[in-house]
Amino acid sequence: MELILCLRIFAKIVPQAVPHLFRALCSYTNLTYLKLTHLTMAFQPLNGLPIIPSLQILHLGQVVFLQPLTVLDFILDPRTKVHLITVVDD
Repeated sequence: MELILCLRIFAKIVPQAVPHLFRALCSYTNLTYLKLTHLTMAFQPLNGLPIIPSLQILHLGQVVFLQPLTVLDFILDPRTKVHLITVVDD
């Protein structure tokens, strides 16, 4: 039997906390689905989106200042095994 870990964060996160959140998410070894909404990438350092080796589905909703190259770097990283990335801006 396969255990699927799903993490949904419903708390408001101040922009300066996003890098700390991303660093912490990298330590989740069984995380397969991650949905992040209403974030800003303005304070994000150059290392971009968190690399979570077990992650299969990433949903980004209303992420302000998300650069296309950030998403491309995430997709092309050999440690990433994501099958589906959803980027929603409505």
